[in-house]
Order: sequence, then C-alpha cells, then structure tokens
Amino acid sequence: MSTDSPCRCSNDPALVLPESLQHVLPLIDSLLEHVVIVDAERRIVHANPSFLHILEPEQVLDLNGKRFGNAVGCSHAGQTEGGCGSTKFCKECGAYRAQMAAFAGEPVVEECRIVRADGGALNFRIRASHWDAAGRPLLIITALDTSGEERRRLLEKLFFHDVRNTVGGVTGLAEYIGRAQPLGTDSTQTALIASMTRLTRQLLDEIDSFACLSEAENGELTARNEPCDPGVLLEAVRELYERQKLADRRTITVDCEQSLPIIQVDRVLVSRVVGNFVKNALEATKVGESITVGARWKDAAFEFYVQNLAVIPEREQLQIFQRSFSTKGPGRGLGTHSAQLIGERVLGAKVGFTSNATEGTVFWIRLPESALTG
Repeated sequence: MSTDSPCRCSNDPALVLPESLQHVLPLIDSLLEHVVIVDAERRIVHANPSFLHILEPEQVLDLNGKRFGNAVGCSHAGQTEGGCGSTKFCKECGAYRAQMAAFAGEPVVEECRIVRADGGALNFRIRASHWDAAGRPLLIITALDTSGEERRRLLEKLFFHDVRNTVGGVTGLAEYIGRAQPLGTDSTQTALIASMTRLTRQLLDEIDSFACLSEAENGELTARNEPCDPGVLLEAVRELYERQKLADRRTITVDCEQSLPIIQVDRVLVSRVVGNFVKNALEATKVGESITVGARWKDAAFEFYVQNLAVIPEREQLQIFQRSFSTKGPGRGLGTHSAQLIGERVLGAKVGFTSNATEGTVFWIRLPESALTG
C-alpha cells in the first residue's frame, strides 16, 4: 500500500465509516498533521497519508483495527495481550490520556513520547476530539510531530549551560588577573586586561539574555520575586552597559527619587527588560548625547523607563514589538520582543513606549500592583 494514499480500514464492517462521513475524508487526508479516526474501542478506522508516512511498510499493511500505540510500534503496546492502553505505562502516555479525556467530554492537548520496539523514538503533541457520527462515537486524533522541537530545546539547554560555564570561567580568570596585577604594571597591559574583563562580562550577559528569551518563548521561565531597591537596580544596569562599546562617548544618567518604595520583583528579569531598553536607546543615540534610565510614579503606576532623544518614525512604531523586526539589518530585532514577552507574560507587567518630538523616545515597564504590596 502506498503511503500517499489514505488507509480506510474496511476488512471489518465495524471499522467502516458511515457513508455520510465519507465527504469529509478528503479534507482530513489533505492535512499535513498526522490524523487518525478511531472508534469507541480506540481502533483506527481511518488514517491520513501524513500518518502513514511515519509507519514502516509492514505497519501500513497491517493497520486495520489497531490502536494508536500498536500502529506506531510502541514498545509497551506489545507487552500484553490487550495492547495499547492495557499496560501500566499507558496511564502516563499522552496519546492514551488525550483519548480518554475526549471520550469524557474534556478534550486536552497532551505531550506524547513513544519509544518504538525497534529502538526509535517519536514525540507528538496530541489532541483528540469527540465526533458523534450518526450516533456512533468516534475520535479524531491529531498528532503534531515535535521531535525536532524537542531536540532543539535540548541542544539549546546544553549549549547555554556549557558555553555559559566556559565563559563564566574565563570571566572569573580575567577578573582574578586584574586583581592580582602587581603595582607598577605596564599601563597597556592593564588596559588589555580591563578590556578582556569587560568583553567577557558582556558576552556572559548576551548568553544569559538569549537563554532567558528561549525559556520565555518556551513557557519555561518563571519569576522569583524578592525585595528590590529601584535605585540599586538602576545603578547596576548603568554600570553594566556604560562599559560596553555601545556606550562609547555616550552618557547613561540615572534618575531615581530617594523616596521610591522597596518593590517585590524578580530583580534579574526586570534588569533584563530595562537592559534591552538601554541597548536600543544607546544604538539610537548620537556621540556626545545621553540617555536616561529611571524609576517613577506615572499615571498612578510604578514604572521603570529609558529615554533617549531620537524619534521613531510612525511606520516603525507600528512594528516595534514584532519578533525580528529591526531597522538595523537582518538577525536583529529580538530586544523589544524579548522585553515585552518577559515583562508581560512572565512578570505580569505592562510594557510600552511613546515617541514624539517633545520627549524623544521613552520605553517603559509598569509593574503590577502585587509588586508594590509585597
């Protein structure tokens, strides 16, 4: 049987779809997602070509009436006579749980990881939907292959972990050499060591920034709130970025009233958001000009802000938080997207900006009330 043709399991009359449903099958067969239709016993009564492509030829020929796990060659499905759904492992299987939830009228999306009997592995995001076909209960199971996504996430974690450890070691070594210099060391050597320390710190910050964005986009980033002094946070941000090449012959000014309260926030994540604003502001600032980083009460809310003199054209303002949008060339544009994603999705704050000839451009993050009540 060609895997370019759908599988209609017709040997057993109980596995034949009603004539009234035949007209929807071409639509199901055209989908790129893997789709199967199962009956009340979870037996496959139809499989689209995309699903057949993940099976071995002998599995396609012997698909009639099989359950999902048996069909894809799950290593556990062959351990008992009852097959898929009858072992202790099945209770933890996303495909099985999704089907049971759909039959109970509570459709959910489940992650499914299957180890095949031949040693291979499958990763799916499964959704099962109940379908009452002329009084006959059926399920439509959609399986999205997430194997590539899972591998990418794993490699990302390994990369960020290993590279950060290496760069962290180099940074620590550079700082140690700087502290251990004897009095009277050549000024050129001192400057080189200082530059090495600055660059390794900057690289470490960039690695942390990308790791933070990756976790936020994957829904894996959570806030860890703690007491935070706004002035201390802003001074730390200024100190970090005034050493970078972006700030060369530009000034970073801190504007923070002494009377501002101690807030309850994730200091690292707020610093990351404000830092992204600072980098954007420095890139838009001419030599000899300055930017301001500050904290204040604004419209009955507490906000951190970064201000520079440049004005963003209106057509660019409309795209400012889009992922990868940048006026600085390809491979850029993650800064504002990252700031909004972390600020709003993780911190529960509101992120925005204004840009006009009177004030220049001001990016801000307004904290939720919970940050002020502790």
